[in-house]
Parts: sequence; structure tokens; C-alpha cells
Amino acid sequence: MKTKKTKEMVRMLQLITFFADYEYERENPSFREVSVGDWDESHQTILSQMPGLSLRSCQYKSDDHSILNDAKCQDENTKLIAFNSAHFERAWCGIKIPPQKAVAIEKPCDEPVRLFPMDSPPVDGKGMPPIVISSSPNGPSKAVKDVECDISCKFEEKMDGYERYVEGVEWKIIQTMNDPVVDAHAQVERTSFRQDIYYSTTSFQSSVPLTYFSFEKYNIFTPAVAYDEVDVSGSYLLSNRCASQYTKRNRWAGAVEERFKVANYGKCAHNTDTPAGLQLESMEDRIDLMKKHRFNLALEFGDAKDHITPTVWEAFSSGTLPVVIGAQNIKNHFPPNSFVSRDGMQHWGDLGDFIAVVATNKTAWEKYHAWRSDPEAKREFESLYNFTRTSPECRLCRWAYAKRYGCGWSHEQQYVRETAINRQLCIDDSKKLVLKPFRESWHATASVGEKTEYKDIMTGGKSWSCTKSESTISIAEDDVTVTRTVKFHDNVFDIDFLDFDQQPPDKNYVLRLEFPVRNIEGSHFPNPHTMANTIRGATASSLAIQDSKSKVIVVGSWNTQIVGVEEGIVEVVIRKANEKWPHDKDEKRRIRIIIEDKMALTDKTTEYFPTSFAKLMMKDFIDPLELFYIE
Repeated sequence: MKTKKTKEMVRMLQLITFFADYEYERENPSFREVSVGDWDESHQTILSQMPGLSLRSCQYKSDDHSILNDAKCQDENTKLIAFNSAHFERAWCGIKIPPQKAVAIEKPCDEPVRLFPMDSPPVDGKGMPPIVISSSPNGPSKAVKDVECDISCKFEEKMDGYERYVEGVEWKIIQTMNDPVVDAHAQVERTSFRQDIYYSTTSFQSSVPLTYFSFEKYNIFTPAVAYDEVDVSGSYLLSNRCASQYTKRNRWAGAVEERFKVANYGKCAHNTDTPAGLQLESMEDRIDLMKKHRFNLALEFGDAKDHITPTVWEAFSSGTLPVVIGAQNIKNHFPPNSFVSRDGMQHWGDLGDFIAVVATNKTAWEKYHAWRSDPEAKREFESLYNFTRTSPECRLCRWAYAKRYGCGWSHEQQYVRETAINRQLCIDDSKKLVLKPFRESWHATASVGEKTEYKDIMTGGKSWSCTKSESTISIAEDDVTVTRTVKFHDNVFDIDFLDFDQQPPDKNYVLRLEFPVRNIEGSHFPNPHTMANTIRGATASSLAIQDSKSKVIVVGSWNTQIVGVEEGIVEVVIRKANEKWPHDKDEKRRIRIIIEDKMALTDKTTEYFPTSFAKLMMKDFIDPLELFYIE
């Protein structure tokens, strides 16, 4: 038998081994060992579409994975072939290149390759193509209809089943209003977003919540019925599924009836006929029946969170006192002290005893209706359910638009908004450095991440302009010269580094990026690009930081150090000390910066997973549009 001391020593050795393995993996990440593949694969695909051509890559050498910027490909007289190896469409120089297709480019242009029609898709969707929703991943099989919405939105007519798809992306949305306790499709799986599966159900934890409530249909703030003018009894209108293993509603109803008079108009324990002229099939008539009594038993079949059926909404809208058993978090949806619940009841009879007291005590009964005239209670409820003023179809299109184009999204109010970090590019007026949405500075240092060893090479000032989407500067200091260009497009920032001088520096040449992100003590997530499905990910580097509002990814096109130094600060080693780079006069290095909102619904502070927008932008950056010229 091992002694306690021996067990502690074993545990300590295990921890030492764990940290040693972690340190080794950090310095020698396994993804670097993944084969990148042969650049000739694209060449052969092009020749299968355009036989007889003799091509040379503008970007890659055949013997390594360096990224080039071949001067010949910048010549306006050079005819180029653009090959799109991705599964999504790209556009360059005004020409669209479909997935897995090669297209001739008559004249090259000094523009970034784009995925979106606009560099910054507006939150109101103006000028953008419609979001098209269908029941098949292959697109609509029936006619589509226009949906009234601020975002251009189209829906396939008469869709069947649970599954919904957004044209142009590989997402699946499970949409149903069924009770989660009886339908597994309606049960939200939090981590399913990692497989691009999303939900639109009655759960407020689904991406696009659905609800039986509408302001047009129900008015829960209707005045209370007159206590002295209604029958001293309760009402119960249930006609099907009388028993429930989830809420035990038949037991509770029976226990209440043992202690107080209840008119059971429905088929469940029926004891009272419906008055002439009233029909249980009519919502208005059901509400009129409830108004004849001091309370109504609004007992649900299931207890899933947020699943609130007309049974409850009608009870509140009638002005009587609702007795509610249903959603586990029902109190989150209604004002305090607005209904009677079974909370705290130890025995079946306790609920009946309590109702008997309240229903015969005018003061106690009226306290349960004070909220109906409370402006603050009304404001809070209307804020919670304000999203229902917009149709579910429009909200689904809004959500898909925000998600597809990396816009901000208010889950609570269900509308597209600007991101927490404004992505407008602001440039220092004198030195032309970026000041917003991140602060750019350049440093020479012997060791990366050490705050005390920096020599400030170039730092921006306090005056800036925010009118351009591009900035080019040359930096010359300590025998080091580099030209860098920043371009904003597709809601991301690309930084290209060109014209490094050939003399290797004796210090690391570091680009420091400061973001308004409060990641405590510089906490960060290394190499998030490995979560995107790329061909050339083994040659890239990346790092992500996030706080309660924002997420930032910095991706480099080459194997380098990208470190989180302290709160909001990321450093990228552009050129290592004594590194002989560039190897070729046309070689370049690139960085992409992706700034987006943290999704409160799915993201956790202690873990990182890229959004579909981030994965798309990493894929586009790491496996770019390939250019060839005809020899």
C-alpha cells in the first residue's frame, strides 16, 4: 500500500511531467509537423480546366513555403490566372472566382481579395445581398417569399421539418417550438455551435428564441378582475394530457380541488359545463371563462426552462390570479409576486391550503395584482420580450447576417449592431501609424515579452484621422528598414511587410499591437488557427485574446513568435535577431487581425473557440487566392 507521502510525490512528478510536456508543446507545437502539401496540386487543377498553359506561381516557390510578391505579377501587362482553392467564392479586381475554379485576370490591380460585397457590411444591411433561408442544404426547392425586415430577407415557402439552412454557408439551424421534455430536437446543446449547428427554439439560450407570447395577442398588464364581483372559486381548462410525469399537474390540480372549489371546464376531471355561447376552442372565450373566477390553474405539461405555453399567457391576460406550475425558471419571465407557485410546498395539500387563504382574503389577493399597475414592472417585462415585436423570420435573417459578416449581435434584443470595438481605421496624422482600433508601435528587443528591454523605434502620437481604409509607411531605424501596408476589408485588417533591408539585425524586430481588451494578466490562447480547416496551417502562427465583450485573433503567415505580453497587448516578431530574411527580394510576410464580439450565449472566458466568421477569415488568409502568370 502506498503511503500518503508516496502518493504526494507521485502526484508532484505527474505535475512536473505535465508542465514539461506543456512547455515542450508550446515550443514545438505538433501542428507544425502536419504536411502542407504540394503547391503543384493547384497547378494541375488549373491545367485540367485550362490545358496547354505553362504557369509559374506569383506567390510560392516550389522548394519551400515562403510567400512571395513577384514583381512580374504586379505588372499591368502581365496576364494572370487566379485559382480559388476554397469552398467559398472570392472576388479580385472586380472579377468573381467561384470555388475550385481558375479564372483569367487580364489586368492585375492593387486591391485586396474580397469575400464580401462591401469592406464593412453595414448593420442595416443596405446594399448587401439577401439572406435566403431554406429547408435544404442545397438551397430552396420551392418558391421563396420576401420577409418584411430591415435586413434583406427571403424564406422558402411552406418549409417542412426542423432543419433550416442559410444559403451560402454550411450551418444548420434546428427550429421548433415543441416542448423540449418530449422532443429531443428542441433540446439545446451548448457546444453544438462548434459543429456549426444552431437552435431556434423556445429556449432563451437558443440563437433565435421563439415564444408563444406576442404583444398583439396577450396583454398581461390588463387590470385585475373585480375581487367582489367574481365567483369565489378557481378555473381549470385542460382537456388533454391530463397527467404529466414532469409537473405532476393532475396531482396538484386534484390536491387544490380537495381544499377549494375549482370549475373544471375541460375534459380533465371535468365537473363544470361551459356556459352557453362560449367555446373552449376560442382563446377569447377561454379568457372570458377565467375572468369569472378568482384564480386559474395554469398547469403546464413540461418544466423545461423558458417553455411557456398559451396556458400561462392566457391566465395572466385574463386579470385573474394565475397559479403556475411549469418552466423551471418561470420567475425570470414575470414580475415578482405576480402568481402563485408550488415553490416551498412540502406536501400536495400545501398548495390548496395556501390558495384557500389567498382567494378568501382580499388584501392578500390584491397584493398579487399590484404589479399590474407598476410602471417599472411593465418596463422590465417589455424589455425582456421586446424582441417579439420583430417576426421570427426577420430575426433569423438578422442573426445569420450578423454571424456571416462578423457584425455585432444583441442576443437579448435580437438585432444587428456595431461591434464593441469600433473597427474604423484611424491613422496618426504625422507618423501614419495605426492608432485605432488598435495601437501600433515598433520596438527592438533582445527578448520578446520583456517590458523593460524595449527600444522604442516608432510610436504614434495623439492626433489622427479616420477617413481612410489603408495606410502605407516606411520605418527606418537602427539599420533596419521595412515598408508596411495596412488595409481594411471584409471587416478584417491585413498588414503586409515588404522591402526589409538585407542586413540582419542583432535584436528582434517587434510589432506591438495594443487592443482595448481586458484579458487579465495577458491571458491568451495560442494558435487558434489550428481550429480552422486549412491546407497550409502548419506554416502559420496565431494568438487570440478576449474579455467579456471582445475577441481578437492575430494571425501571421509564417512561423514566428506571437505572444500576449500583458492586458490588451500582443507582440509579433516580424524578424528575429540575426535572421537572414528575406531570402528572396520578392518575399513578404503578412498579418491578419480579426476583431469581433464575444458571444455571451456560447463563449466562455476560460476557453476559446473561433466563430464561423473567424474560421472563414483564417481560412482565406492562410490558404489565399492563388495567382499564376503565363510563361
